[in-house]
Amino acid sequence: MARRTALLVVVAGTLLLAGCAGSSGPPDSKATDRALEAETDYVSARLQNATCLGSWGVGEYTTNAEATVVDRTNRGVVVEVQRPYSWERGAMTADAVSNARYLVTESDTVRQSGPPIDPC
Repeated sequence: MARRTALLVVVAGTLLLAGCAGSSGPPDSKATDRALEAETDYVSARLQNATCLGSWGVGEYTTNAEATVVDRTNRGVVVEVQRPYSWERGAMTADAVSNARYLVTESDTVRQSGPPIDPC
């Protein structure tokens, strides 16, 4: 009986460690901060390079900026981001939101998907 119990403990411990070893990347709070910062940089660069715009801004105009961890994989942390922004072109003003998905690793933050921003 003791041998069977010891075997079950070893198997349970192995399964627990295997589950923990399957994910990597920074803690959730760090991953969401980095993904939101990366999307802010992405939106700012696209708007800054849009020569047709009279003005633009990245802020919380119609909704909040948000970042949510949606998955942890052996490659890193997958984060979905929402970043509000606005722009003005002539008499036209727009409030918009970018939505993107990032893979955050210990050393990198990569935009994996999301529509391009091109107000011109």
